[in-house]
Amino acid sequence: MGGAMDLVGSGRTKVVVTMEHNAKDGSPKILESCNLPLTGKSVVDLIITEKCVFEVDHEKGLTLTELADGYTTEDIIKLTGCPINASLQISDNVKPMQQVQTKSSTKQG
Repeated sequence: MGGAMDLVGSGRTKVVVTMEHNAKDGSPKILESCNLPLTGKSVVDLIITEKCVFEVDHEKGLTLTELADGYTTEDIIKLTGCPINASLQISDNVKPMQQVQTKSSTKQG
């Protein structure tokens, strides 16, 4: 079965999804509901794209919490396939996205 089922089966695990915000044709990859087979339902806690960060609440939906440089909340609303206020909310304190450096990214080579 692989490790994915173990991951989504544990209630103590935080699941963070990193993905592209939009497909090559510009269509949104973040949708109100998934149209692909699911390994687990309602298990994602955080979605990180190159444009923003969403916290996921399994009852309320997505909350935009961080924005990448050059993007506005209006841009993200237009680029995301979820209706505002129904399943997409904007945090009162949207912050700039922070870049995280790993040990391997700081090595000179």
